[in-house]
Amino acid sequence: TPKRSLMVFAHCDDIAIGIGGYTKLLHAAGSETTSIILTDQGARKGEELQASKVLGIKKTVFLGFEDGNFTESNIVPA
Repeated sequence: TPKRSLMVFAHCDDIAIGIGGYTKLLHAAGSETTSIILTDQGARKGEELQASKVLGIKKTVFLGFEDGNFTESNIVPA
């Protein structure tokens, strides 16, 4: 089990729907988990923070990219 893990997802609910069980197992095994959410989910941020607490995620970072408009040109300097 890794001491630390980093999870990167496009949307808030991707963690719980996609790998929530695995995330909970990592936490139970003592791994310190950080999640990064790429898009801006507005009102859903609160829901994600609650879900993160249940899953044992220590820190959640929201990058705030516009949903549906995430491209390489948004993040790579010209």
